[in-house]
Amino acid sequence: MSSLSNIRYTVAICAGLVLCVTGTNASAALIGGVAAAHAGGSPGCQDTKAVPLTTVQDHLALSASTACLGESASVDLYADAATTSVGMKATANSGVDLGAQVNAFVGLIDRWVFTLPASVATGTILSIPVSFTLDGSVAPGSSYRSGFSRFMDYVFTISDPQQGFSQFQQTFQKTGSISSPGAYADTFSGIINLINRGPFFGMVADVEMNLWIPGLESGSIDFYNTAKIFLDLPDGVSVTSSTGLPVTFGTPPVVPEPGSVPEPSTWILLMVGFAGIVGGRRRLNATGKTMRSGIACLALLVSLPSMAQEPGTAKPQLLLKEVVQGMPRSERQEVRVLTANFKPGDKTVFHTHRFPVTVYILEGAFTLELEGSEPITVKAGQALVEPPNVKMTGYNRSTSEPLRVVIFYASDPDTPFLDLIH
Repeated sequence: MSSLSNIRYTVAICAGLVLCVTGTNASAALIGGVAAAHAGGSPGCQDTKAVPLTTVQDHLALSASTACLGESASVDLYADAATTSVGMKATANSGVDLGAQVNAFVGLIDRWVFTLPASVATGTILSIPVSFTLDGSVAPGSSYRSGFSRFMDYVFTISDPQQGFSQFQQTFQKTGSISSPGAYADTFSGIINLINRGPFFGMVADVEMNLWIPGLESGSIDFYNTAKIFLDLPDGVSVTSSTGLPVTFGTPPVVPEPGSVPEPSTWILLMVGFAGIVGGRRRLNATGKTMRSGIACLALLVSLPSMAQEPGTAKPQLLLKEVVQGMPRSERQEVRVLTANFKPGDKTVFHTHRFPVTVYILEGAFTLELEGSEPITVKAGQALVEPPNVKMTGYNRSTSEPLRVVIFYASDPDTPFLDLIH
């Protein structure tokens, strides 16, 4: 990234992450974001729009787009306090110089006010089921700027600010990253304990949602209006935003039955490197209840939450997990997906590969003979990895059944798929 791009990126992200408020009597959520699109290398062209996360409002829609020198980039952000949802989508089309890039951040901070039945006495602790949902996709072939190691980060938090450091204090938080292309649909569920402080303070909850794209270089990311919070409220309990807007949660997502094993996720150290709670400054809302005017600046966290599948989404099945050596290490890689059909008795040429090759069997049985090793046979629905720089031949040993395979190969650009051994 050029020095100019570095400066613009740093300024844009910092503008969205400055959370310290100078004080206001306005009564609404704090919603802000940064949308930065760059194209054409250096100097190229750019479009950056920023609304600080200190901005008092209930809704945000922010867009940026640019195109020059055969490259283009665009980003759209969204946040809404009434539905407690945030989202973003971005596209980048880099040329040979990899000059396109999208950086984006969107955040929502709000204080929910609960209306309780008269039967809920002062001091009562209500344990309320809460779910955070996140679904969207990263298009196949997408890539991020070297050094970022992921496409998107996210933070969901809900807590009771009235409990101080009592034994009942609880913050339910989920943080993580999306680092691979493909569809993504998860639900993070748990319990939040909230206390009723009586007629003057009632029951409240502080909510925060953040999404961040650190540096999309090519392809597309679509998580627009897909990050939401759901509460399963007891009978007679309702919620309004700090503005007084009714908060609608829709239908809570279905979570796995006890004993089920959800798919694990890949997590990384999240966001920027400090967490400082701005103390002492608070603002009054219209009903006299207090609200923080500053919060932590995107906490530096690592966690391993379970992830549940939403109804109607496909759940991947793990077929093969293997540690390999010899993968490409250059800044750019080429991914190839090939198919091959073997008639009964067919075989491959005697060959080697420069990088590992993954073979998935659609039909029949595939036999691989590696020089110096016993033959390996895998059948339909199974997969294997062919090691690099080993002489080999693949066979369909059947005398009557065809063999169909799908081959996945990641390599340096323009590397031959195989090298023939004479």
